[in-house]
Amino acid sequence: MPHLAEGCSGGAAAGSDGLCRRREKLPPQRPGDLRRHRRIKDETEGGLRAILNFGHTIGHAIENSVGYGKFLHGEAIAIGQVAAAKLSQKILGLPQRDVERIENLFQRAGLPVQIRLNSVQRKKLFTAMMLDKKVSGGEIKFVLAKKIGKVVWGQKVSTALIEEALAG
Repeated sequence: MPHLAEGCSGGAAAGSDGLCRRREKLPPQRPGDLRRHRRIKDETEGGLRAILNFGHTIGHAIENSVGYGKFLHGEAIAIGQVAAAKLSQKILGLPQRDVERIENLFQRAGLPVQIRLNSVQRKKLFTAMMLDKKVSGGEIKFVLAKKIGKVVWGQKVSTALIEEALAG
């Protein structure tokens, strides 16, 4: 079920109807279909495609810092999306029930929703995040959700909040 995380970045970011269908029946489209559709419409990562990066900043950093092979891409993205949901709650007021919906969806699919990092791994994770394409002016810009279906791109997040979101 690792591809579920990719489908849910579209569901969580694009609207709750998609997230509900995915929770009940698993993704109706093949992995990456929504992302490919958005890429064609928005190759600059600035608009429609940017919303599909929900959870990917942390997810890609997990892949790069913990090592490819330890987590499949979708598993790392699931952890990143749960962390992004928790950050969204703290920063933008995403309702707790929506955070729980996202987390429960991944748990029901057997995907990991958190990661335990030692100090060396944590340092590697933050170094990897600084290499993300969404870094601007030395600051990591996150896609966060006000509610399922309404995301905001370019949100600055403190290291302390990221660590708290990853801790569970």
